[in-house]
Amino acid sequence: MRSVLLALALAGASLLGAQERTLSWKSLDVTAKLQNDGTLKVSERHRILFDGDWNGGQRDFRVDPGQQLSLLGMSRVDDDGDSHRMEEAGGNGIDLHQYRFDGKVLRWRAREASDPPFQNDVRAYVIDYELRNIVARSGDHYLLDHDFVFPNRAGTIESLTAKLELDSAWQAPPEFVATFERANVPPGESAILKVSLNWTGAGQPEYLAPAALPSRPAVRTRLPAPAPTVPPASLLSKLAALAVFAIAAMALMILFLRREEALGRFAPRPQVTPEWLEEYLLVHRAEVVGAAWDGVTGPGEVAALIAIMTSEGKIENVAGAPKLRLLV
Repeated sequence: MRSVLLALALAGASLLGAQERTLSWKSLDVTAKLQNDGTLKVSERHRILFDGDWNGGQRDFRVDPGQQLSLLGMSRVDDDGDSHRMEEAGGNGIDLHQYRFDGKVLRWRAREASDPPFQNDVRAYVIDYELRNIVARSGDHYLLDHDFVFPNRAGTIESLTAKLELDSAWQAPPEFVATFERANVPPGESAILKVSLNWTGAGQPEYLAPAALPSRPAVRTRLPAPAPTVPPASLLSKLAALAVFAIAAMALMILFLRREEALGRFAPRPQVTPEWLEEYLLVHRAEVVGAAWDGVTGPGEVAALIAIMTSEGKIENVAGAPKLRLLV
């Protein structure tokens, strides 16, 4: 019974302590403008749902050969909608509300290590950057092939909105749609815009890809995703499991107490008086009481037996020698 209760207690502690962390995007809103010099200026607004002991977020960039990526800055948006510019971290660590960018990977801290884990908390951030040499010449036209999301991410994007604006020298085909939306974009999946543009300016744009960029399909593509993980249990299922554990533990505890009560474990202690001794103790032989008390027999019980048999005239001590004589 004790081992069963211990196992239940450990299972309950594991259920409460093993908090799997999850991360997803409530929304990602991207606005991009292709400027006349060939620079694509992008602003991304991330609304990220953190649950668990995440320290912060990460955004991976794909930079093809010959392209140039410049991070213009990063801001966090508070609950009132006010924007606060974040600082780039110096040294080895990243302090709270700071970021670090190595040219392809952007990381930032949203929680101190000593703070409680996130509990379905939404944090909003704005990332601004520029991409150069992203447009490639293709005959008489120019090809823009851009992924508005980043496949290497931990969670699903519940709502994606992307908008492309063209500067005055660029001309899109008549069927071009400047804004598109998608819902529930899973990890490993892209949202690629591939469009052929006309150039109406003088000469050619300053920033062009030196050669044709690696082709990407015009529709979203599922890239190799990270190894699948077991989806974490929802809060409701965790509470249900905890309730089952509590009920089972309570039922076992009640059964245990009833069993102990039936065995007399909780009977009140008697008041020891001369009358109680006469009724319950002195009616038994001394060696029997000693053996019952100690659980074993030893010199005390043997001495009591010899004394009783001597008083009853069954044996006697022989004078002058350690010797007993049987009389009956």
